[in-house]
Amino acid sequence: MTDRNISCASAQDGAAGGQDALDEAGTPEEQVEAHPGVRMIDALSAVLTREIAAIEAREFEALEALFEEKSALVEKLEQEPPIPGEALRAPLEDLGALARRDSALLERMIDATRSVQQEVTRIRDRHHTAGVYGSEGKKREVSVARKPRLDTSY
Repeated sequence: MTDRNISCASAQDGAAGGQDALDEAGTPEEQVEAHPGVRMIDALSAVLTREIAAIEAREFEALEALFEEKSALVEKLEQEPPIPGEALRAPLEDLGALARRDSALLERMIDATRSVQQEVTRIRDRHHTAGVYGSEGKKREVSVARKPRLDTSY
């Protein structure tokens, strides 16, 4: 990634004064650097980096807020005019690499959650009291283990 370290809030707000910055920038490289979309790409890269770090640190409670922040940046970026110049290739390649890594980690997290859910279901079904009868000879409908509630929204 380049040395453009910009906070996500300033990148989101950058669209408001973006045209002024473009007008002040002289060279094509400076115009690319000053483009609000480039700042948003940098901010999106920063969010993806934080999301990857949260997944690796198993700080799953942080993922919802990061998802909201990431979605807002993508939505704003889609509304920006096209970004000119060849100088954009490197930031976009960096962003693509981060997005692929983030996606792979999220997929592994989903697979792990699904495996745990299947194992809990298998154990519950194995220890279910389906073959237990009461003193009157009637089958009991009582389960030894309650059905677990797993959050599968991710």
